[in-house]
Amino acid sequence: MKKKFLAIIMAAVMIFTVFAYTPVSFAKENTGYGDYAYSVLQHLNQNLTQRIAGTDKELETAKYLKEQLESFGYEVKVQDFSYERKNVAYNSQNVVATKKGVSTKEVIIGSHYDSVGTNGVDDNGSGTVVNLETAKRLANKETPYTVKFVFFGAEEVGLKGSSAYANAMTEEEIANTLYIVNMDSMLAGTYRYVYSGNYNKETDNVDNAWPAYQTLKLSDALQTGMRFNNTDLNLDYPTPSTGNWSDHANFRKLMPYLYFEAVNWEVPDDPEHPEEGSSGAYETEIGEVMHKPERDNLEFIETTWGSRGKETISAYCKLLEAVVYQLNPDGLITPSKEALKEAIEIANDLDKSDFSESSYKKFQQALKEAKEINKTEYILLKDQQIIDAALAKLNDAIAIVSSNIANATIKVENQIYNNKYQRPEVIVTDGKKVLEEGKDYTVSYSNNKEIGTATITVKGCNDYMGLAKATFSILPQTVENLKTSDVLTNSLKLSWKKINNADGYKIYKYNASTKKYDLLKTISKNTTTTYKDTKIVSATSYLYKVSAYKKVDNKIYEGLKCEKIKATSKPLQPILKLSSTTAKKVNLNYSSKVSKRTNGYEVYMATSKKGKYTLIKDTPSTKMTKAKLTSKKGYYFKVRAYRKVDGKKIYSSHSTIKYIKVK
Repeated sequence: MKKKFLAIIMAAVMIFTVFAYTPVSFAKENTGYGDYAYSVLQHLNQNLTQRIAGTDKELETAKYLKEQLESFGYEVKVQDFSYERKNVAYNSQNVVATKKGVSTKEVIIGSHYDSVGTNGVDDNGSGTVVNLETAKRLANKETPYTVKFVFFGAEEVGLKGSSAYANAMTEEEIANTLYIVNMDSMLAGTYRYVYSGNYNKETDNVDNAWPAYQTLKLSDALQTGMRFNNTDLNLDYPTPSTGNWSDHANFRKLMPYLYFEAVNWEVPDDPEHPEEGSSGAYETEIGEVMHKPERDNLEFIETTWGSRGKETISAYCKLLEAVVYQLNPDGLITPSKEALKEAIEIANDLDKSDFSESSYKKFQQALKEAKEINKTEYILLKDQQIIDAALAKLNDAIAIVSSNIANATIKVENQIYNNKYQRPEVIVTDGKKVLEEGKDYTVSYSNNKEIGTATITVKGCNDYMGLAKATFSILPQTVENLKTSDVLTNSLKLSWKKINNADGYKIYKYNASTKKYDLLKTISKNTTTTYKDTKIVSATSYLYKVSAYKKVDNKIYEGLKCEKIKATSKPLQPILKLSSTTAKKVNLNYSSKVSKRTNGYEVYMATSKKGKYTLIKDTPSTKMTKAKLTSKKGYYFKVRAYRKVDGKKIYSSHSTIKYIKVK
């Protein structure tokens, strides 16, 4: 990053290369925020310095990032592009990993990984490692939106990587992207900043600045110490906007942006001319670190400021995860109090006479605590557990009343995904009494469209009070068009229709001993819709079923198994032997290497090898004698085995044609 450096938007030649992806197991995240990021920063400081755009070192770094992302389980794309400087052509690349979310709406998390002739830990190893740690943390978690983790190349020579990425986006992709986060130079700076928005001279307002305001609110709740650039020295950039010196510049006219940067807007860029103001470029108490080889390294930064840099990395890692989960154009996503408010309304209508003296005191205390929590502003999603605990405590207190709906039994069946909001029938019983919706209770649903766990809230009315909750699963669609093909003696192929919103499939095979379907294979890509079973024996019937599955929030949701399909493997090809020891007779023997489950054999004869073969015998025997032949005349024979299944013959291949001259 270079302060006050205007981005040059230029056309670039791009090639997308898709690398194969094999899912790998990923251990549960046990490290603290920033620990993994800082370990990667140490690796860059020792092994991947001077990551100058267009060089082998930049390419080596891109390959390292790709390997790390793949180890988390991502499918990684490399976007190659070219650019010119002073009539010389250069090549670089962006590294892109995609995390599918509950919604197809997307957010971009971006940072450039190239540097100038320095170790580049501040500019911009810092943004790179925060991006990488966040990708690692979210790899196996459900996110509200699809997240693109993008590592831009060639930023230091004019924002070339982000320009290539932005120019490649279609109008539909731009419209589908809610915002971009850009991170640059977040290690050495005195203070931690967040920016967003574009200044509108006509209205004297900063438009599209909601990401910064929502993020600052999250930061205050998380105590990560972020701030705006609203200092007296900021003369050029109305808060919370900023300049075009990093990769966000190529997106700010396309979508809302959020920019992370650790610098210092409290001191002028030129201490000898404070009247010129600040853009944060002085960066620290002692001046600039970025672009200075003697300063932009971990040894100098740690010696000068101790653990401040590591603490800043930790703060941005912690904040970015919350940003991904909670930023929303319609308002920050915060814990829900709706159920608690409903419970408080119900509790307010209760009379002391409904309780015993001791239970009423417990009820009053629970209601008091619930009201206090309802008045408290909760920002972080983790605080939902505080609200839910207060709700449970109040419901427990209300449940002492005999006609509380919380004492009822709720039954609801799982549903199949249909891209619509699911509102299945709910059966509520109080003992043996079946309650009536509208008379005894009302029902509301939440999270009831996408595959996963949906919630039902039952609210008592009239003679019933209180709240009760139940859940049901929304399962992937049932696999259709299961077929078999290429059925041989020792293998067969299964195929089926793709389920678009599934993660993969489970293939089951009937076990005649247990009379159950055993799991044969789990396929972890929904685009793979075939499977070859090589563990079969000849002349044997097999039954198969297939189901689709999807992993949501570390839980597997498996759809119903499809209708069974039956396939019978071909019998082994008979080995035919001929002999003629008696006049006008030929002995046929095809008893070696026969299938145990073969039901019979069809024997054919012809008087010329390519002539018409006539069926002369259909027999269960593996031997026979053909009589009444003409002596001294040659005959041709062939045999095929069969297995009868459901009234139909399943044939083997014909044996090799054999010739004999009759005695």
